[in-house]
Amino acid sequence: MLYKTYVEAIKEITDNAAEVMETIRNGLEEECAGGTQERLHEIEERIIQLQEATLEAHKAKRRMELSAADYAATVKENAEKMKALEAERDAAAGDANRYTQIKAVIDAFESSIKNGSISNPDDYAAMRSVVEQIIVRKDSMEIEFKCGASVTKEYVRQGKTP
Repeated sequence: MLYKTYVEAIKEITDNAAEVMETIRNGLEEECAGGTQERLHEIEERIIQLQEATLEAHKAKRRMELSAADYAATVKENAEKMKALEAERDAAAGDANRYTQIKAVIDAFESSIKNGSISNPDDYAAMRSVVEQIIVRKDSMEIEFKCGASVTKEYVRQGKTP
């Protein structure tokens, strides 16, 4: 019964594969990729500006246009801003890495749909690469895929087709 239900659930998702993949990819682009590269570029620009401002403060101090106390305060302030920007940059880079990982899972999912390996519950390698978890309930089974899609299917009883 579980085997037949799994096969029917997978058939349902593969029959709607184009729609499912488009929905997943659009959601991924919107949620993960949206603005990450632009955000990283903006942060890098702000870091460069801080570095240039610190260099200018150093030059002004050497020309004796800036007191040692003002120079120290400027350097300290810029260092604190730099630390915050570096933390922000690391978070944005983490977002970019997660996007890349999720995209790889989606590509594997799509490949499994196209080559048919997802339809074969005996192909455990393909199943493990795309299925997050299978939830067995009293009257149904839910298959959650790593790419964010899921399908719920009532149990297929022997000799009974949906």
